[in-house]
Amino acid sequence: MKKKIKKEDLKNDSKRSLWRYAKFLPVESKHVVSLGEGITPLITAKNLSIPNGTKNIMLKLDFCNPTGSFKDRGTSVLISNAKKLRVKEVAIDSSGNNASSISAYSARARIKCYVFSPSYASRGKIVQLMAYGSKLFGVIGTRHETYQTAYNAVEAFEWYYCGSTNAFPIEGSKTLA
Repeated sequence: MKKKIKKEDLKNDSKRSLWRYAKFLPVESKHVVSLGEGITPLITAKNLSIPNGTKNIMLKLDFCNPTGSFKDRGTSVLISNAKKLRVKEVAIDSSGNNASSISAYSARARIKCYVFSPSYASRGKIVQLMAYGSKLFGVIGTRHETYQTAYNAVEAFEWYYCGSTNAFPIEGSKTLA
């Protein structure tokens, strides 16, 4: 049975993160891993020219999330689920934002994080994920080869995979709406 969302359910919730919507997310509150993500500014775009004449365009500033990325919404739910499953090690293949986000939330949950990144990845993102204590594996090759290398390691070491085939990030992303 679907849970019906009512404005009253949220009105008096003092949580300043996407976890104010915990009733509608697939993780129990005792497993939540949060850095305060989700309650980002919503502003009206002024002087934005849209060809069809649309006015009052609203912009959600998710770069105000803890790691500077919209990925934090999904990562909070993903790592919370990993915590619920008592996962000790996670892995991700990413060239930037996703790696930084997974690294930050894994560090918060005290879960070891392994990042597989193509050799051309942004140095700023690499520094960020390493600051969180993640172990970096640089992959010389294409983005697909980076994914394949990560996938092989996940299979061999039985790590929890945080990449594109994991459905939990979409649960956090839906809180944007």
